Amino acid sequence: MFDKDNFSKLLINARGDRNNKQYSEDSGVSRAYISGYINKNIENPPTPDIIRRFANSAQNKVSYEDFMKSAGHITGITREEKVKEIEQMNDFENEEEALRFILAQPSLMHYGGYDLDKMSEEEILEIANDMLFAMKLSIEKMKRKNK
Repeated sequence: MFDKDNFSKLLINARGDRNNKQYSEDSGVSRAYISGYINKNIENPPTPDIIRRFANSAQNKVSYEDFMKSAGHITGITREEKVKEIEQMNDFENEEEALRFILAQPSLMHYGGYDLDKMSEEEILEIANDMLFAMKLSIEKMKRKNK
């Protein structure tokens, strides 16, 4: 669930000593959008892409994961629930689902060595499905090891 109060605080902290105009220029997100979230005037959370822009230019060690949790894109589910969710997932068939999945993997998103803005829809689907396959493979390996 989107926590507007916490998101506003995170955004103010991420802005640091800059004003909204400077943060807008650094992040590539409009000043009106930044102001709307800071003033809690926007009801829906920003997309993972907008959050990535906020995080990439954030100060004070505010992370992509911090923003994603506050926006409600990452929930505090248990490990067992996450394993079950991954096991039940099928290959992605559209770019939106694939992007949502990729962006919800913070460590892979930041250190994966790829630029989603420069990838084709086919490449995005391929990487999302490869990530899903690797996660399922890892789960199966853990299960065999724990028998």
